[in-house]
Amino acid sequence: MPKFATGPARKRAPEKPTSDKRRHHTRKKRSIMYCSKCGKEIAEGAACPECGTPAVKTAVVPANVSEKDWLTSVLLCFFLGSLGIHSFYAGKTGIGIAQLLTMGGCGIWTLIDFIMLLCGSYKDSEGKAIVNK
Repeated sequence: MPKFATGPARKRAPEKPTSDKRRHHTRKKRSIMYCSKCGKEIAEGAACPECGTPAVKTAVVPANVSEKDWLTSVLLCFFLGSLGIHSFYAGKTGIGIAQLLTMGGCGIWTLIDFIMLLCGSYKDSEGKAIVNK
């Protein structure tokens, strides 16, 4: 005779019915584009129905990001940082001259700038961050 538990039988929780309401439907986001010539709203990838200008997507640069190249800044800082060349490139002429005269603050200033460049917190003369795009 098999050995089973003699206690009360466990009741199972009733299964929840699946309904169509729980399914997630994803909608494709429609990007709104405008004609560069006349300003009319156009469909993505289509030509303007008003003037015939082809639709072209343009890259939008955020306002707080510098247009200076990040890799150029990093390489200048690594190889010529003790001369302050990366500061001249970023438009910081006064700091560049100070780094040139002090040999990059005996290398400490250069090391700090290099770490700030790698972290994306180094700013140009306009206060915009030089980041890897």
